[in-house]
Amino acid sequence: MDVTVLKASLSPVQAQVLDRAAFAELYVTYLPKVYNYVGYRVGEKADVEDITSAIFERALKHLHTYRANRGAFSTWLFTIARNVVSNYFRSRRRRPEIRSLENVSPIAVNGTSPEQAVIEAEQLRQVQLCMSRLPERDQEVLALKFGGDLTNQEIAQMMGLTPTHVGVLLYRALRKLRLAVEEEVVDDD
Repeated sequence: MDVTVLKASLSPVQAQVLDRAAFAELYVTYLPKVYNYVGYRVGEKADVEDITSAIFERALKHLHTYRANRGAFSTWLFTIARNVVSNYFRSRRRRPEIRSLENVSPIAVNGTSPEQAVIEAEQLRQVQLCMSRLPERDQEVLALKFGGDLTNQEIAQMMGLTPTHVGVLLYRALRKLRLAVEEEVVDDD
């Protein structure tokens, strides 16, 4: 049975309970992606947790405004995420930059050895340092793609671009990032 038909047959309170139950499943699905996206943009663990919480709180509060015929749920959720992150930076009146992801614990556990974890943490530190030097738009598109694990189509819809344009932006941002990381490695030697 279609959820819309089912909701139409329920009382407003029953429909709201159904929405909240469905939202709990969506929360479990999207929490790692939203958390990682915010981590890419903000960097400080306490701020990442607070902002992620605010994103899901706002999404739950405005769940009734989501329309499936206007776009994917992930696009709607990440639009909220982008707005909350923008508000965070606006409230601090500073340029959004990535300070450090050392304080951010990724949600997904990959089961690597301690030695490999240290190597990966150092590589991540170098990449994040170089990423913080990129223009804000490049940081945003990289965070949405790799932190939020979104498709070019979803990013395009959020940013008001075409998927091809997003692909070009990603290519250029990754090229800039790769060159910056290579320069950083040469400077460290």
